[in-house]
Amino acid sequence: MRILVVEDDGDQRFALAAALRGAALAVDAAADLPAADQALRSTAYDCVVLDRMLPSGDAVAYVRQMRREGRTIPVLFLTEPTSNVVDVVVSQLRRKLGGPPLIHTVRGVGYRMQPPA
Repeated sequence: MRILVVEDDGDQRFALAAALRGAALAVDAAADLPAADQALRSTAYDCVVLDRMLPSGDAVAYVRQMRREGRTIPVLFLTEPTSNVVDVVVSQLRRKLGGPPLIHTVRGVGYRMQPPA
């Protein structure tokens, strides 16, 4: 599996790439959206790990543009620990799903999907 890591912080980019390589994954890294776009257009990746807040542009807008162009590569967004983006999305999913809860909060860990008992 080949992954592109896009992170403007050099230390975080290095640590994440090293951890993924340690899991026997092929990893390339880019520091900004122009470099990421060039890599994505020249190399077939299985996934992109993308920092949500990049100085070179809005990562979400970039992914929307990719989708409009028909590029369907899976994307995993990184967010700051103080960001509530994940909480907001999980809340929206819970409302859409309705009925018995399928998404459960695991304190100190995150969320997990579990069918109703």
